[in-house]
Amino acid sequence: MTNSLRQQLRLYLSEGVSSYPKRNPHAVLEVFGPDALRRVERLSEEIGGLEPDWTVHDLVSATHWAVHEMRRRHPDLDDQGASVLGWAFSFWNK
Repeated sequence: MTNSLRQQLRLYLSEGVSSYPKRNPHAVLEVFGPDALRRVERLSEEIGGLEPDWTVHDLVSATHWAVHEMRRRHPDLDDQGASVLGWAFSFWNK
């Protein structure tokens, strides 16, 4: 994954700016353009739509599972980018 995708995810989800994930499409659009915005929206929607087996997982293990699943589906997603998505997943499922 390029640093720009990591930065796009951070901007889109307000990581480092907000104490919780808050979608900010205008920031990504302004800095990186519409193609970048579509990609981060898809990634955000995808991790938000994952459904762990809650009979097996607690929030911590479900977050690890979701991050692993996203890395499996998107091999270009590096640890830092996956971590941003995991942060959002964890908040959305608490």
